[in-house]
Amino acid sequence: YLPSVGDTVLGIVVDCKSDVSIVDVSHLVLSDLIVT
Repeated sequence: YLPSVGDTVLGIVVDCKSDVSIVDVSHLVLSDLIVT
């Protein structure tokens, strides 16, 4: 059970980081468009 739980938690953390990165990038792009 432990390995399964560890993999699940790791997957969630990676997903969260990926989502945050995508949001940050889109946020920067929107900021550039607004400034321009």
